Amino acid sequence: MRGSKRQSFSLVVYSLLNLDASVVQPVILDSRRADGPFTTAWSHLFSTSRHLIDVRQIASSVRAELVRTGWAGTRSPQVCLRKAVWGVHGGVSPLSRGGNKKTTCKNAPFLFAFRDFVLARVWEIVGRPSHHQTEWLPLPVKGRNGDEFLEEKVWSLVAKSALLADEDTRGLAREMAVKTLVVTYAIRQRPSRRGPNGGSNLDATQIHGLEGIQLDAAAAEVVGDVDPLKRVFANQQDVVDKLRNFVHAWARQSARYGIQVDFRAIDFATLSFEEQLAIAHGTDFFIGPHGAVFAHLLYLRQMPMAAVLELKPPERGNGNQQFHNLAVKMGNLYQAAPISSTLIDDKQMKFIMEIVQEMLDQLQAARLNSLK
Repeated sequence: MRGSKRQSFSLVVYSLLNLDASVVQPVILDSRRADGPFTTAWSHLFSTSRHLIDVRQIASSVRAELVRTGWAGTRSPQVCLRKAVWGVHGGVSPLSRGGNKKTTCKNAPFLFAFRDFVLARVWEIVGRPSHHQTEWLPLPVKGRNGDEFLEEKVWSLVAKSALLADEDTRGLAREMAVKTLVVTYAIRQRPSRRGPNGGSNLDATQIHGLEGIQLDAAAAEVVGDVDPLKRVFANQQDVVDKLRNFVHAWARQSARYGIQVDFRAIDFATLSFEEQLAIAHGTDFFIGPHGAVFAHLLYLRQMPMAAVLELKPPERGNGNQQFHNLAVKMGNLYQAAPISSTLIDDKQMKFIMEIVQEMLDQLQAARLNSLK
């Protein structure tokens, strides 16, 4: 969430100063215990340089150059930047302000601008022509654990249609995309690892160091302490299995309307930055325990809207409404279900199922109406 807060504020700066990614080099001011997958946003989205650099590297390089030329000072040298824009703490960003109470603001233009900026840059980076950026076409991403995601199925048909110059096959791809509701459960299972996750095209092209000639990050940025993961409940796998069975049962009962349903349980902590975006961008209904992964509500598929169910433990009660506000500002459905800190009991599960059915019904009705 912290990365998204700072990135949203950075877009404000870009807009006010009319900056362009081709002429900007972000510099990380934080103490980098170790990098996570979100560093590629700075090196690839907000800049075309692919260069990841922090302020310590600048100071170290300047000091080394001064020593080489005979400097014998004991204090750290002053470094002057000819043109620089300084960021602020993520807590004052548009994603954070007013998070202690529910907002009445709906369809916030700034958040849509941020979403469009990020997605446009990702489409550009993955090398897809601009005409691919249609409402129904998801970002490409591969499945996990033998599962074939809807995104793979759709892109397989799109590739086939391009190879055969067959518009009918492309039409099948579109029909599959728009007539499938994708339910994503965000597993809260392990802390985000330090260093890049596998499956990242961006990490493979990231360069490091002040001169931008290092292909690998320094060890200190890759190996570091991992923050303990909080808010993990013991019967999570049982909850996932029950949700999957319930969603599939709902789909069978609603098959007469021609809408299919895909359910997937994803541990976002194991994914690269672009994979996380792609999974979110292909999701119609997002479910999971309260956590930073809900920052991805920015990118949910909207045909014409998405749905969000936040499972909230006691310590994230009425005084924490930031994800409610984010969902509402993006024009999506939102509900919260109270859960215990360590276990979801039968009564809580029954209430969760009732919300899931209600939101699936709403999503299906909205989708069918949009297809008329």
